[in-house]
Amino acid sequence: VCVAGIIITTSKAALLAVFFLFTFYAIYRFHGRCGHRMRRVCGLTLKATLCLLFLYSVVPPIFAFVKPTALSDHLITDDLVVLAVTGSYVDRIENAWPIAYDLLSSPRQFASGRGIGGIGSPQLYFEADKYNSADNVWVYVLVDFGLIILIALAGYLLYQLYKSRLENHGTISLYILLLGLFIFGATGNFVESSALTISAGFMLGMWKREAKDVC
Repeated sequence: VCVAGIIITTSKAALLAVFFLFTFYAIYRFHGRCGHRMRRVCGLTLKATLCLLFLYSVVPPIFAFVKPTALSDHLITDDLVVLAVTGSYVDRIENAWPIAYDLLSSPRQFASGRGIGGIGSPQLYFEADKYNSADNVWVYVLVDFGLIILIALAGYLLYQLYKSRLENHGTISLYILLLGLFIFGATGNFVESSALTISAGFMLGMWKREAKDVC
């Protein structure tokens, strides 16, 4: 029933999350019942999928910074389905994210960011004329905290993904955390969504607690 409701709303992020959650669960269950070689294949499959989802969340904002019209230049079609699926992405790449980058008024701010409240809901109270919804977690981090923190955060998450092993119980919590961050963070304001941040907090706590218990 919930999946049917999501389809009606055409929420692509929610549909992707449901699909990959079921896929991850099936692979995780299969991992516990197969031999050593297949276990490695299962682990590599999940890691590769998360890497692709990471690219899904980070590449469009890069296009928006380098060449905002890159997607629309290659997307000349009258197909209503294709336009419906890609329309929101094109709008973000060509309009929302470039405007967000314009908030960084100097090279120094690209390194350090504008500070907490520099983008998103706080702007409605203090600089409504510059308000930007920050519909991407990496754009949000860049504008608030700068490129240095952005690279450090992305590098830390990818390093934890690289060294993770499905044999460790806390790993599945890490994978679900990354799954939500990369899917919902690709086209939504992950940081200011209470439901997403509470869920991410639970996954982060379970991952760290179980990792500590193993040590």
